[in-house]
Amino acid sequence: MSEYKVPCIDSYKLGYYAGFIDGEGCFTSNIPGYYPTPVFSITQRVDCADVLYEFKDIFGGYISYTSYSTSPNGNPCYVYRISSKKHLKKFLPFLESAYFVLKRKQAKAFIKHINLWLNYNKRDPNQSREKFIENMFLCRKEITEYKQYKEVL
Repeated sequence: MSEYKVPCIDSYKLGYYAGFIDGEGCFTSNIPGYYPTPVFSITQRVDCADVLYEFKDIFGGYISYTSYSTSPNGNPCYVYRISSKKHLKKFLPFLESAYFVLKRKQAKAFIKHINLWLNYNKRDPNQSREKFIENMFLCRKEITEYKQYKEVL
């Protein structure tokens, strides 16, 4: 479990956010340098983006605008992302306590990925950089293996 606390949000909102993430959230892993780092994102049409600002107010992160979308109608959209250690630390307790249905396994793999990243200390001689990188790639693979269609009960 995380040493951080779940933000003070009423239980209905927590359930709503968990359901929203289950349906619209994306747990992924980018490779900006030598190893994959965890990234959480949600994409919404411009006219439906209010909830993204709620996420940003609670967990941090940032929102960017994109003029294209992967949706069939190609509407412009906003993308909310959490990728920094600071904001992932804040998001982690929520992930650990939330009840997901479709993305349960993917969320567990993402939590593992975050914890691995947060707990690595490159100055610690007992922690192998090679083993850390290998484990980060294994977490990335695990996250991408769990697609919604595999997890439907």
